[in-house]
Amino acid sequence: MKQCRIAITTKCNMTCSYCCMKQDKILNSFKKIQKLEQLPELNQYVSFAVTGGEPLLPCVEGRLFALLTALKQQQKPIYLYTNGLNLTPPLAADIGKYVDGINIGLHKIDIDLMYKLIRIHKEILPIRVLVWEKLCPPYIEELCNEHGIALRKWKMDDCDIENEDRVLWED
Repeated sequence: MKQCRIAITTKCNMTCSYCCMKQDKILNSFKKIQKLEQLPELNQYVSFAVTGGEPLLPCVEGRLFALLTALKQQQKPIYLYTNGLNLTPPLAADIGKYVDGINIGLHKIDIDLMYKLIRIHKEILPIRVLVWEKLCPPYIEELCNEHGIALRKWKMDDCDIENEDRVLWED
């Protein structure tokens, strides 16, 4: 059985040159839909990854929660992938009602963002930090280890996951 990766937007609040969604091979591998009802049959998947662009942009919040509501009915693991810039404790609490964890792609290495994530991880729901291997300063590893946050360094080859269906909810 496969995972289903669902991008709810291509819009983002960052312009990272190494973004997986900027790779034609990846972007072109997504089946495009215009509305929630066009999602593939959800019961065929073992888990769901909700991503973007940036899925926590205010302009797609309604779309995000409609999708999370539909996915939650499947009673299978749901993981949100975000850069974390728009993640606040109240939003994390709301999202935590639907997801099994949040994967934060640290594209902007910022100590204030790390401390916000540590608070969310300790008080609200589990967070895993994803850092491009070329951008991971030692203090990020130290903070993750100190606070029990899983850290994964990734490379560009990690963008193309086998045994995964991909859906893009077009803007």
